[in-house]
Amino acid sequence: SMTETLIPKFLSLGGELITESEVLSIKKISNSTFSLDVFYSGEVIEYHADFVVLGAGAINSSKLLMNSKYSENIGKSLQFHPTFKLV
Repeated sequence: SMTETLIPKFLSLGGELITESEVLSIKKISNSTFSLDVFYSGEVIEYHADFVVLGAGAINSSKLLMNSKYSENIGKSLQFHPTFKLV
C-alpha cells in the first residue's frame, strides 16, 4: 500500500507530510515552482514546492483548483453516477 511504500520513501528523501491542514490555494510562481497557502494550527502558512500532487477527491480537487483560478472549465462536467446493488 501507499503508506508502506511511497510515503516512507518520500519522507526518507526529505519530504514533509503535513496532517490536519487545509490547502487554501495553489499558485504557479515560476516555470518550476508552486506556492501553496496552507491553513495549519490556526494560521495560514505559505509553502513552496517544485512538484504538487493533488489528491483531494473529485469534489475537493475541483474546488481547490477553482479557488486557485486555474481554469474556468474545472468542475463543469462533474456528474453523479448512481449505482445499485441487486441481490
